[in-house]
Amino acid sequence: MHNIYNVNRSVAGHYVEFTKSALNITKNVTSFSIPRSNQDFSYYIDKAEAKAEGNVLKCSVSGWAYANKNSSPAKSLYIAYNNKIIARAKPNRRIDVRTNMDLTFDHSGFECSFNLPNNASLHHAVTLIMIGDKNSQVHHFKIINTQKAKGYSAQATTLDRTVTRTAKPSFEYRIESASMQDGTLRLKGWCFFKEDPSSEIYINFLKSGVILGETTFQTQSRPDVGDNFSIQNDYNFYGFEYISFKLEELPLNPADRSVDMLLVARNDSRKELIRIYSE
Repeated sequence: MHNIYNVNRSVAGHYVEFTKSALNITKNVTSFSIPRSNQDFSYYIDKAEAKAEGNVLKCSVSGWAYANKNSSPAKSLYIAYNNKIIARAKPNRRIDVRTNMDLTFDHSGFECSFNLPNNASLHHAVTLIMIGDKNSQVHHFKIINTQKAKGYSAQATTLDRTVTRTAKPSFEYRIESASMQDGTLRLKGWCFFKEDPSSEIYINFLKSGVILGETTFQTQSRPDVGDNFSIQNDYNFYGFEYISFKLEELPLNPADRSVDMLLVARNDSRKELIRIYSE
């Protein structure tokens, strides 16, 4: 019987169709399906980077994943692009995950390198495929072409007279977690532009009028947000993770306890400041 394990030795050329209940895998005349759900695995992507070299983006993705049902490592993990499996991830040890999640094994980590085309796009949508004993789960996310994105985002998030602050923002948003470690602020959440949920959003944060880090985008798939608001946005790209500069290196006013979020709708050029923290 054909199954996903037949793909392990040579992943190139296997196409995948993502349905709500299954992954449909095909190559030439071979085809098979694997049941799919959204709760079979716990996972996290630590790094998703791309470096441009000529017409190629050299990509590197790493993180961790494990099966929830029997608390065991994923059988296999793959990266898909344009509905085609292009790479298989290599397992590695993550003692920190074993300790934090109270696991009985070390090899929950993974890392994967692959190439994408370096074209006019600011980003590429790719998919992490997690395979268990008889099940699967997927996570869609974006690989950012940082060299191209920097110029666009810097211009878009310039603090000028077009920036407004309103009691009724044009954006839906939520900051779900915030942490400070070694002077670096990490914020995770989701957002979308109410008038056009498909519009990509530039995201940054300010304190004392100083931008705290590089502008980021919505890079994480959040189908729960799409379902909650009854909207669709390709792969439901509403989630983001923001990592600031080292804050002690910035001229911040210690008496100012407020933090603002700057959101800019790329398709509309709407710029709004939203107060997310104040004392």
